[in-house]
Amino acid sequence: GIHYLNTNAVLDKLVAFTKPFLRSNILDVLQLHSNLETFFKSVPREIVPKDYGGDEPTLKEMNDVNLRKIEDYREFFQEEQKIRVDESKRVGKKGKSSASTVNGLDSAKGSFKKLSID
Repeated sequence: GIHYLNTNAVLDKLVAFTKPFLRSNILDVLQLHSNLETFFKSVPREIVPKDYGGDEPTLKEMNDVNLRKIEDYREFFQEEQKIRVDESKRVGKKGKSSASTVNGLDSAKGSFKKLSID
């Protein structure tokens, strides 16, 4: 879901006003929290960064770990950038790029009938 932290009364009233106009599945995803205690009733403290009162490392620490991992795989990413598709080996008619011609299903084009259900 989407959790909004430290919401004020204006936002709470705005959401209450728009609730009748929103679909129920959107309302199920949207959660407003005026304080962290209501947030921790929905989300375990163990998976929240220290920046928001949780037990996990801070956002900066997690960002630094991710940057180090990306740097460790730098050579892999550079090699991946060099990989290209050899279009001369593609199955199907030349000049057409639709998925049906690639799979040899060009004959199925336009052979479907409309099904009407009462």
